Amino acid sequence: MNDILMDGSVTEQTAGQDFVYLLNNEEKLISGEYEVVAAEENSIFLKCMYGSYNGQNSLYYATEGYVPVTTLLPMINESAFLKIVKDFLGAVIAVKNCVELKENHIVISLSKIYVKHGMEGVKITYLPMVDGNDGKADDFEMEMRKVFANIMRNTENVRGEKTFSVANSFSDPNISIEILYSMMGGNLMNMIKAGMGFGRSISSGIEKAPVNAEVAMPKIRLENLNGNIPDIVVDSEDYVIGRSPDISDCAILEAAVSRIHCKVSKIDDKIAVLDLGSANGTYVNGSRLIPNQPHFISDNDVLRIANSDFLIKFPEEYIEYMKTLEPVAVNSMPVEREIRREEKRTKLLMVHSASGGTGKTTIALGLSNILAFEGVRVLYICTSSYQSFNNLLQDKVRIKSSNIAACENLDDLNGYLGHAAFDYIPEIRRNGLSDKSGISSRRYINIIEMVLNSGRYDLVIVDTESTINNLNRYLIEKSDQVIMVTKQSGIEYGGTVRFAEMIRNVAAGKVIYVINDYDKYSFDASGESGGFDRVDISDYIEHFRNIDALYCTDLSKCPELVKLAGKIIV
Repeated sequence: MNDILMDGSVTEQTAGQDFVYLLNNEEKLISGEYEVVAAEENSIFLKCMYGSYNGQNSLYYATEGYVPVTTLLPMINESAFLKIVKDFLGAVIAVKNCVELKENHIVISLSKIYVKHGMEGVKITYLPMVDGNDGKADDFEMEMRKVFANIMRNTENVRGEKTFSVANSFSDPNISIEILYSMMGGNLMNMIKAGMGFGRSISSGIEKAPVNAEVAMPKIRLENLNGNIPDIVVDSEDYVIGRSPDISDCAILEAAVSRIHCKVSKIDDKIAVLDLGSANGTYVNGSRLIPNQPHFISDNDVLRIANSDFLIKFPEEYIEYMKTLEPVAVNSMPVEREIRREEKRTKLLMVHSASGGTGKTTIALGLSNILAFEGVRVLYICTSSYQSFNNLLQDKVRIKSSNIAACENLDDLNGYLGHAAFDYIPEIRRNGLSDKSGISSRRYINIIEMVLNSGRYDLVIVDTESTINNLNRYLIEKSDQVIMVTKQSGIEYGGTVRFAEMIRNVAAGKVIYVINDYDKYSFDASGESGGFDRVDISDYIEHFRNIDALYCTDLSKCPELVKLAGKIIV
């Protein structure tokens, strides 16, 4: 519960169908937050008005046209309740992505979540006051998860197979609310962008330092370090970089770049980069930025936009001018995760199965997408002789094996790579049936070592052939981790056990055994015990419905895959 409701700072009163919070400690009112919430009354927020009620300054919440969930709950079914939960999650995500607001100022109570007549849209109650729990978003999300999971498990008329599954996902802290929202069918990017737009048209009420009108926006050069796209010249304030030429000042036509990805802005004569809620992140010197929060930059900083790196170059005259300004404290710059590239070596993950048809490629591509979304720089390589993974990718490119075999350095390889949220060597087309028509084990090993030594990626995922050859022997020994994918039948079980016994000494402690296409109602392959009693199964991944219609981005919504991704060393 929001602490401000418990410490005596406000007193709640009903006002007909509406309700009021009387302000007993008005100093805790945050005017900037109130202005945002009041200005956005027609979106996700219950209409909120500041004024006098019965002689005391108050926050008055008007509920006309809406009904609290507590009133609806006894009358609605499973699907209707799940829609309310999904819409509430979307509202929380929007608040998370607004600079001026805090998600733990949302009141978590079914009596304060309102639904429009006809079940169209949710309104949340936002309390714009200083809270003793400020800064503890994790506590808010934990309480929210408990509230909804408890209702889904214990309320008879909304309880069902779907709510049971969603409740289990809510109880898993490894599944973020963003992934939960996507799993429930929500449009994540729409809510992120909605939150980023809140309050843009109003004054924050915070005084800024006077700006020297004679200092114009300097021309900043972003020098591409990868050689894959031209340099960028930033020549205007609020310079937006993205994939869409229609809404960006500079368009980078790569799939991993979001439609609007980031912008470079002038703030009080200093220059900052802001991530605009991009899918694959914006980084400065290896640190991922929190969306829509400014990160001040300097000459020779390295900016990463999705998969492209740029060296930031300021004009000499501006460098001299910056020396006269007050320094910005480094620890005041918000980052999501700090990655010290110079201290980290690229990790190698082998995804293998003892027999074909277990779905290891589905697992490998799903992990690639999930980890890339978390800011990990991933390269996916499939080494099977006959490859067919294009069905899981948006861009269905095929290349000749001779193109990859001829690559002598990373620049050669870069020219053939495909780009999604992660990079990948496209599906390889063999020229014939002989061994010489494909890529040899030795050539694959050379390519893998070349990538590992380059330091360009955090993780290389190698999706292997279901055999033991020189390449796979190398990978078993060299990999930081091995994911062994199997199914429940006796054939797959027998092969998995033999593989486990064979590598026991070479790969001790680094193999993760996963059952794919798992059916909890089927009897496991090992017979008497009804389980895989000779190998330690770590994860169970249930059947993917409509697999032929899925892309690897859809696989990111699978809670079992998300949990597995959390075990990967990066």
